[in-house]
Amino acid sequence: MPVQNFRSWILLTLAGFAAVGAPSVAQAMDQDAMMKYGGVFSPNCPDYNGLRLKYLGDTLVVARGTREVTAGSVRVSKTFPGPGPAPADFRAILSGTVPGKDALSFTLFHNKDGLFAVVAAGPKTLAAVGPGVVGARIRHCDPNRNALPGAPVAVMVFPSDMLHDRQFKSLYVAMLGPLVSERWLMQLTGPSHEAKPARVAGKDYQLFGSCKEHDCYDNSLAILYSAQDKVLYGQGVSRGRPIVLGSPPPAVAAELNRLWRAEWHSGG
Repeated sequence: MPVQNFRSWILLTLAGFAAVGAPSVAQAMDQDAMMKYGGVFSPNCPDYNGLRLKYLGDTLVVARGTREVTAGSVRVSKTFPGPGPAPADFRAILSGTVPGKDALSFTLFHNKDGLFAVVAAGPKTLAAVGPGVVGARIRHCDPNRNALPGAPVAVMVFPSDMLHDRQFKSLYVAMLGPLVSERWLMQLTGPSHEAKPARVAGKDYQLFGSCKEHDCYDNSLAILYSAQDKVLYGQGVSRGRPIVLGSPPPAVAAELNRLWRAEWHSGG
């Protein structure tokens, strides 16, 4: 969209909320929209403290860290407010109301690069979550939501799956050293999250996480892995004692520590 049209588009989007349609139509559309677009959008999905947009069916949420703004009474419109014709990748506008503040909307676009949301809101609405929200295209975190209709379903890869990869397993076992006697570390079959892309210190990695069943606080691990560079770093705790795999550079170590804490030790 041309830069000169952006301000007009924001104003039209906010002004057009009242024209979404009758409540019965909006309600019927919500279920379909939730199936297609529901979940979390983020410029950096592994970063649980960074900017996150959430479409939860009946609410829209903009969050950064512990601060968030929530809009209820969500409606769905498939009419682009302009100016000009709708872009080919335009899909819908989700709009809601924030009690005592301005309106909030997510305009959704879907193309070969994924499913994106663009936030529109009045100046009072997003004051709590800080700048840099309005106007940015923010991608969905679910690879299956990002895939265009008809595209192959993305396969979710978990830490235990990676042990079938020769290169990963070779690096991982070598770096475990004496910790190979810890069953949960060798099998990685406890509570886990799937591989997520992570850019750390200017390089791209896959981020994995796993912990010991029924004892995640004292036994958990975050792993950064680059198949291209044949590099693996890990950080966490085993039996309550800190463990580090590989020799991560200081910038990587700091970010890995933050990612691990966000997943397993956010309360400590």
